[in-house]
Amino acid sequence: MDMTYMDKCINETLRKYPPVSVFTRNCTQSYKIPNTDVIIDKHVQVLIPILEIQHDPEYYPEPDKFDPERFSPEDKAKRNHYTWLPFGEGLRSCIGMRFGLMQTKVALAVLIKHYRFSLNSKTQHLLILDPQSFILAPLGGVWLNTEKISDYNAAKEKVESQTSAKEPVAETHANDAMSAKGLGKPLSKNVQVEK
Repeated sequence: MDMTYMDKCINETLRKYPPVSVFTRNCTQSYKIPNTDVIIDKHVQVLIPILEIQHDPEYYPEPDKFDPERFSPEDKAKRNHYTWLPFGEGLRSCIGMRFGLMQTKVALAVLIKHYRFSLNSKTQHLLILDPQSFILAPLGGVWLNTEKISDYNAAKEKVESQTSAKEPVAETHANDAMSAKGLGKPLSKNVQVEK
């Protein structure tokens, strides 16, 4: 099964909202930055500003816009490989990258197959990141309305016959529903639901 568009969406999400905003690396030997007079001494901690790199308009025009096509093969070939760093790069990159990406794809495939999602009014349209969180997370979380696909047509007909307003079947607040342990359980046991 070809899931290239899902891959692009996941990559663009990780570009806009990487798990962490900064990586640190220890300089193992003195290093002169090419074309400058700057020398980084041995044992100095170097901060790599991932969030800023991935929002630099030089590499990603209109960086605040969600555009999965940035990750088309043609666009990726035009960019420096080191401008997308949600998992780091090189020998010290995250060893869980492949597992994390696969887990995300499986979770999305399962959820999209069984549920229809829409944004709940409790979710802020302009996401403000929680300054006290180690990983990048929005203040107040992300709230979604969910409807079972099999129940969607029946619910739609019922709502349309009773009123012109389309009310969500349930409200869902993301938590560990997307985790490995959460995938084995029905969605309703992994989320906060209001009826």
